Order: sequence, then C-alpha cells, then structure tokens
Amino acid sequence: MTRARSVIAAFLAACALAASPTAAQADTSPANAPAPLPAPSGDHTGGVSKVVGGDSVSAITLSLCGKVYVYVQPLAPTSAGFVSHLPMTVFVSEPTRGFARQQMTIFNPGSPTLVTGQASYVMFTSAPEGRGPGALIELSWSGGGTTIQTDPYLDNCYGDFVPTLPTRLLDTRTGAGRSTAGKVAPGIVALDVSGPVDRRSEGVTAVILNVTVTNPETAGYVTVFPCGDTLPTASNLNFAAGETVPNLVVVDLVGRQPIGKVCLYSSAATDLLADLTGYYLDDDPTVTGSPAALFKPLNLPQRLLDTRATTTVAGGTTIRVPTAGRFGIPTTGVNALSMNITATQPATSGYLTVYPCDTQLPDASNVNFVAGQTRPNAAIVGTGANGEICVFASTTTHILVDVIGYFGALADGVPYWPHVPLRRWDSRSNLNTGETSPRRLGAGTSFTYITPGYIAGDVLNLNVTVTDPTADGYVSVYPCAQGVPGSSNLNFTTGQTAANTVQVLVDQNRRICVYTSAPINFIIDQSGTFFATRS
Repeated sequence: MTRARSVIAAFLAACALAASPTAAQADTSPANAPAPLPAPSGDHTGGVSKVVGGDSVSAITLSLCGKVYVYVQPLAPTSAGFVSHLPMTVFVSEPTRGFARQQMTIFNPGSPTLVTGQASYVMFTSAPEGRGPGALIELSWSGGGTTIQTDPYLDNCYGDFVPTLPTRLLDTRTGAGRSTAGKVAPGIVALDVSGPVDRRSEGVTAVILNVTVTNPETAGYVTVFPCGDTLPTASNLNFAAGETVPNLVVVDLVGRQPIGKVCLYSSAATDLLADLTGYYLDDDPTVTGSPAALFKPLNLPQRLLDTRATTTVAGGTTIRVPTAGRFGIPTTGVNALSMNITATQPATSGYLTVYPCDTQLPDASNVNFVAGQTRPNAAIVGTGANGEICVFASTTTHILVDVIGYFGALADGVPYWPHVPLRRWDSRSNLNTGETSPRRLGAGTSFTYITPGYIAGDVLNLNVTVTDPTADGYVSVYPCAQGVPGSSNLNFTTGQTAANTVQVLVDQNRRICVYTSAPINFIIDQSGTFFATRS
C-alpha cells in the first residue's frame, strides 16, 4: 500500500528541472547571434584545428565529451577588415552508437562583427544523443570565400549529480501535481517540474524520478519522456492488473521544449506517482548548499544489509545502515549512493522509504510490495553527515541493501551523459543477440553483450526487463570479467513481466554479462552513460 504524498512547494521554488529520455528533436530554428565568448578556461587538447574556405564543411571527431566551443578567427577580410555575416549550420552524428546525422542549430554570429585576426568564441552544445566520445561534429558555413579557423573546445562533461530529499511531485489519487485527481485512463499526464525559478543557466541536464504505478485496471506499461518529444518505443515500468510497481527513471532534459515538462504515458487506466530524488548538471556549482558530484562505481555490487541473517524489520520502524568506510566507500566527501533496495518475505502489503538518517522521514516511497513478494528497486540516496542511510518499513519484512557505487567530489569520478533511450538487446526479436532466430535464455546460464563504442570503465545506465518467465527466479547484471556476483538486480515470479534500473561497469573487453536463474526473455534499454576518461 503506498502513501499519499504532497508536492513540496519550497523545493520546487529552489529547483527547476525538466523532462526525460526519448527520440531527440533537432533544433532547426534560427537562433539569435550569440555574443562572442571569452576564451574558455581549461585545456584545448580535445579540439582539432582546421583552416577551411567559405562554403565548406569541416568534420571533427570528438575524443572527449562536453560543450563544444567554436573558435572563429577570420583570416581574410571580406571588406574593411570585418566579417559581418557568417552563417553556420551544425550537424551531429555518432556512428559508433548508431545515431544518424541530424541538423542541430543554425546561427549567424555576425553581430557583434568579427574582426580579422581577433579571436572570438561562439558556443553550441551538440545533440542529446551525440555528445559523447566518438561523436562526429560537422560545421557547415558559407562566408563568401572568407577563410576561418575552427577549434572545437571541449569543456567539462555533463553529469555532475545533486541529490535531493525524496519529494512527491505527482499523485493522481489526490490530484497532487495536476489540476484534478483521477487515473490516467489510458493516456498521458504532463508533470511540470520546473517550479517558479528558471535554473537553465545552471544547466540541468536530467532529472531522477521514482515512478510508481498503483491500482491499474488491466495489465500495461508506462513510458516516461520529455513532453514535446515523440513517444519512444521503450518502456520504464510493466505491470499486471491490481499491481503496485515502482522503478527509478532518469529523464533527459537537454534542449527540450517545453521547458520543465515531463510526460508519463500509461497504456492502461492506472494511478501514477512520481518522486524526485535528484538531478544532473552540466557544470559543478554549489546548489542550495548541496555540492554537485561525479560517480564512482564499485567493480561489483556489494551487500550492505541482509536482515535474513538476523531478524525481520518490524512494521513502522526504521533501520540505520552505515556505509562510510565499507567496500571502499570513502569516509568523507560522499554525498549520495547508488543502491538496489529489496523487500522480501513481507507479512502484508507495504512499502520501503530510503533517506539520509540526519533528515526527517520524507513523504515518498522507493519500494512497493504485496504480502510474500520479493520486490527490488534501484535508488539514488543522499547520505547523512556520518554516511548513514535509513530504511523505513511500513510493514514487517526482510530488507536487502546492495551498493552499486557512490557520488562525491571525486578526482576519479565519472560524469553522466543522458541520451535517447535505445533498445540494445531483445531476445524476443533477436536484436543484437548474435543468434539467427529468437531464443529464450535458459535457466542457470549467462549471456554476453558486447557494448557498441564503449571502453573499460564506462558505466551504462540500463533499464532491464524480464518477460515470459516459466519459473520464479532472479537476474544479475555484471561486468563479465568479474564473474557472477552474490547479489541480484531483478526478482520475478512465473509469468511476470518485471523491470529495474541497473548501472553496470563495462569490463576491459567492452562486455557486460547477464545471468538468469530461470528461463526468460530479456530486454535491455539504455538511457545514458557515465563516461570514463579518454586518453
């Protein structure tokens, strides 16, 4: 049974966020001429200099990720030492990941004028799905024969994380987050997460929501995406009639219109809940006292808590879980943890809420379950001052807590890059399976997925789905070189379709592996990547 939650207006006043994964839209509308920027600070080693004549196309392959600054320095004047018009079109593609070439921007940096021999910078940010290492940036311009020089400069990667207290933004049962109460029947509910303060200057690139389906009238699925985008083919949650199902969703916000609108589509009549747990920035400012952070994955998930070895957690009580100094987690400088939280053998229907121990129990939930069910869900949780997290159980149950990695001001941390949700693997249709015909995964077997265009140290943000299982079981997703871990990512019962968010490290051979304890069909959707440093 889930609890009703209310929107915390004070938080929305402090945070303006926006949208989710799906097919990106090219920005083909002319933009006002950007004022030349001062030379950006930092190293230009990611750039490639080219001297190109007018009416030309220059293709540049990125070795890093980040904002792309185009260094424009006229070398031959058209008249009186000035270049007054320099239309430029930007195209982006990413062949290594299958992203097609698309036009992104058209702008004319003719005002203020560019002076021959004087350095000037204009800036654009490439497409949401083409910003990572290996992206191909094409600059096309016509300058009446004017020769210019371009120097793509790559700033810090997007992806610094800011945790928030879990905050309920949507509850269709009470009308919170929308004008009236009532089920989504079936269709789309638009959630405004921008608040009264516009934070675009701080570069919010993605928002993290825990989305829950409850009281569905029939079986179905939910897809979360940025309003204004086309409804994607990937789903985030799958459910049966009467089931309560949560899942963590990372929603891409970059360049989306309308700003601050997240859409939730349900294929069946149901109530929907959405809890905000954090967001990603394209820079690293201190926001409302909470420093942004990079991600450090563990080689394998590690179990912080398993109450089956002791006793059940009584309903209505909270258990404290120490994390600092365990499994390589630093004792200082950590502000959030990536975790998998599992309820098992619950006495009745209920929920779990995970939160920093030095704060009050929030009006939000992370895991929802019915009597006797084993239910996992991913969570990104801020840590208390002493590194503890707290888990509240609404009913008597056993609790398992596995840590995937941690966030902090880390020299060896990796930034997050959201992109269009992509279906990477599907045993039902033989997509990328290497088989000549569809093939179910057998019990007690592992399969290997060779990741396209990634390197050792990259961390993939995946939504994994089990469907058509012929027995109860579980799935573990892991770097192949590490071997099958002692923890699971997904638990399921016979005939159930179940999904969960997974963050998994790519091994030195560019592989991830999936182990299943029971016969299943399996689906992998990817919505982002934590990029390791490229040399």
